[in-house]
Amino acid sequence: MAVPKRKNISGSAPHIYDETDDSYSPISAATPMSVSSVSRYLTIRMDDGATYLYIGKAEIGSSTASAVWQVQRITQSDTTVLWADGNANFDNVWNNFASLSYS
Repeated sequence: MAVPKRKNISGSAPHIYDETDDSYSPISAATPMSVSSVSRYLTIRMDDGATYLYIGKAEIGSSTASAVWQVQRITQSDTTVLWADGNANFDNVWNNFASLSYS
């Protein structure tokens, strides 16, 4: 299987190339992909604490110190899902997941 072409378009979220129709599609909450599809193109990090489960996604090979991560926080008690900075953008630093602002 060939490695998919990836690129950022005008500073937006990473885009994945779809060879079936020769187009790029953004990776975001608005265009969700199946877990099996996402895991082929993204690095996924998790931190499971007593109160929160944090999930971070970034392009494969991304540094955890770079502002290229999509981060969400799930409350363990009621499974409330919140996004870092209140959005699903790939613009957070995974190393800072616990101190980010979630809404």
